[in-house]
Amino acid sequence: MTTRLALIGLAAPQAVVYLRCLRKMPEVRLSIVVEGQVSLLQSQDELLSGVKTFLHFRNMLEEVSVDGVIICDASSRRWETIVGCARAGKSILCENPISRDSVEAHQILAICQAHDVLLGVCCPVRWSTFHKDLRQSIC
Repeated sequence: MTTRLALIGLAAPQAVVYLRCLRKMPEVRLSIVVEGQVSLLQSQDELLSGVKTFLHFRNMLEEVSVDGVIICDASSRRWETIVGCARAGKSILCENPISRDSVEAHQILAICQAHDVLLGVCCPVRWSTFHKDLRQSIC
């Protein structure tokens, strides 16, 4: 079974890494990329070959069916994007941070739970030497 995914946002540095990895996965069909800045879309022409693009995630949700979304949007737009995708019932993997403060984070979690949506948050920095040492000093 093929999983249909949308990548929302190219602002985060990890977005290009996601593009490259997803394009190599036979069980995943990257069907959509959403980015409001046309220049960012144009800068990834080769990786986006054959992928439908949208300027706003709401247009994508109205026109295309996907199983889940990966959110690499700018931090200032994540609240709107996460909440919109959760209300549409899409599974979400989001780059950190998911919100600007703990109040927003709790609201996001409540909305995802209310819509029975899976929410994952990427935090690759947890593997850095600094963070490993910090965990060892605490434990």
